[in-house]
Amino acid sequence: MVRGATWAAFSAYHQFYFDGNRRAGRYTMNAVGMSHGFDAILIPASAKAAHERTVVEALESDDLTRHIRFLLDLHPNN
Repeated sequence: MVRGATWAAFSAYHQFYFDGNRRAGRYTMNAVGMSHGFDAILIPASAKAAHERTVVEALESDDLTRHIRFLLDLHPNN
């Protein structure tokens, strides 16, 4: 799951597409994880604001570590 979460954070940080970077990154994260037998990571509505803050913090600090950790902490096996 680390590989997928890293890709999701990386794609949110870099502008690969005009729109949809975070959605595409989360889709890829779950595709990678599920192809290796992991459950999908879903961001519940109650965590949306915290996720947005984490993304902004990563953009401002150029450090994706907290964003990756946030995503991994949402995994159902944690």
